[in-house]
Amino acid sequence: MPLTGWMFSSNPQRPRPVSWFGLFDLPLLPVTRDIAAAAHEAHELLGLLMAGLVILHIAAALRHHFALRDRVLERMLPWAARNG
Repeated sequence: MPLTGWMFSSNPQRPRPVSWFGLFDLPLLPVTRDIAAAAHEAHELLGLLMAGLVILHIAAALRHHFALRDRVLERMLPWAARNG
């Protein structure tokens, strides 16, 4: 995701500066307009994939907690009581 975002931001027609946590700006990458467009599509797909994986992970944790009742979710929470 970071690389595709950087590639998309380096579009020669509409370059946008990429700041690294406000410390410094990354240089523009030597990409063509077509590569920048492909990077934009890849960036969107990777973002959707990441969101889907986060939702799936949350659903699995809730399944363990409410359906299987196997205390997996409680073991992940730092403030949960440790009973054995």
